[in-house]
Amino acid sequence: MIESSLTHELYSEFHQINRNLTYTTIGLVALVAIIIWLFGIDVGGKRTSMMGAIFIMLAVFTYKIPYISYRYMLKKYKNDSEKRSAIGYDWKHFRDLAMQRR
Repeated sequence: MIESSLTHELYSEFHQINRNLTYTTIGLVALVAIIIWLFGIDVGGKRTSMMGAIFIMLAVFTYKIPYISYRYMLKKYKNDSEKRSAIGYDWKHFRDLAMQRR
């Protein structure tokens, strides 16, 4: 029972970190879009390739948010053996269990 509540706590924290990173990313993108719109910055022409590369990096970062959250939790609980063992060392296994307990 204790391990169940511990894993539930860890999965809840994992999902909270994911939400915070996602909301922060969305907020930053919206802020940059508003700044570009307000100042009338031209993102076409010579800057098209740079904007494409930025969107690709943004897509990769957004895709990696769950893994970043997992790595953050591993680092955060590196000295807490009980939580560290509940998290485990296998990302795919942790992800599958976390997605079931959403």
